[in-house]
Amino acid sequence: MNSIYPVILANTKFSIDLLKAVCKTSNVLFSPLSISSALGQVVLGAGGKTADQMMKTLHFGQMKIMYHDLYEAINKKSAVNKLMLANRLYGEKSCDFKDEYLDHCEDWCFGSLRVVDFKNHPEDARVKINNWVSNKTQNTLGSLLDKGDVDKDTLLVLLSTMYIKGTWHTQFPPTETKDQPFHTNQGDSKNVQMMSQTGNYPLATIDEADCRILELFYEQKDLSMFVLLPNQMDLGKIESLITYEKLQEWMEEDKFLPTEMKMTLPKMEMEGTFDLEKILTSLGIIDAFTDKCDFSVMTSNPLKLSKVVHKSIININEQGTEAEAGSGATTTMLKSKKCDSTDGNQVSFVADHPFLFFIRHNDTKSILFWGRYCSP
Repeated sequence: MNSIYPVILANTKFSIDLLKAVCKTSNVLFSPLSISSALGQVVLGAGGKTADQMMKTLHFGQMKIMYHDLYEAINKKSAVNKLMLANRLYGEKSCDFKDEYLDHCEDWCFGSLRVVDFKNHPEDARVKINNWVSNKTQNTLGSLLDKGDVDKDTLLVLLSTMYIKGTWHTQFPPTETKDQPFHTNQGDSKNVQMMSQTGNYPLATIDEADCRILELFYEQKDLSMFVLLPNQMDLGKIESLITYEKLQEWMEEDKFLPTEMKMTLPKMEMEGTFDLEKILTSLGIIDAFTDKCDFSVMTSNPLKLSKVVHKSIININEQGTEAEAGSGATTTMLKSKKCDSTDGNQVSFVADHPFLFFIRHNDTKSILFWGRYCSP
């Protein structure tokens, strides 16, 4: 565990930074580990100020992070839940990538290089890359790279994918799923399929954030989904307070008490697609996207980071969760009040208004997905 602690620490801090940067008014879904893995491949090839900016934003400290042991732990076989992380690099066949860079990518679990012909056949290369992503996400993610995302000047595409299919430890009875109103952050309500079940679940009450946090185990308890539900109708207080330090404090194990409750959650199908250039620039990765960039550790060819694309999909239903994420980095040649009711001693946890959620790998405490659900 000690060998992967720096990776987990960096990923959790980066995940909170991303959450605060992308959380505005709409639904949000992303995989911080998928994004940081893709960017980690770029960091290995960066030098000078470019490397400094990227390592600071990714919270890598003074060293480039090794992901090997974390990937090994996360990709461990499970009889019920499927969880897989994978990386790959696609390089222009005429580009002279340095052996040291390619060796580091393999050693640090960022994947090996596959040579393609971006210069003469960029569309064929794009289709090949999307086929690999689709295969690694059980044919559910679809196209990560759209037409025009790669062209004849593309030198390198760095990919990271994640796939989860998890079954709840206690599944929701389909007969209890009913149409109920979900109160959106726009002040109106929309009918949505709400799943319900009664049972004993870990629940934390966070007074300073005026919210409660519910833990839902997946089968074998190797994964959990945490739901951060405000007592108010909006997420303003939670989102203004949340930091890495606050989240660690809120997630202390002794705060979660076994609680008998009736719990109600919406069935969710969410998709999130981001071109991350503006977000990453706002977080401090500036030079990598400009002519000032330094990727001399990667290749002698002049290049810059032209696109960082991230796509994720999640489906939460009575049986469990299916979620997919893919991240790609491309380099080119330079050019109102709500309180839940109680019935006797039974607590009611009704997620019928905006909430945050994340999925965690429990053995490593790694956050795999963050979500913001505020409108069906």
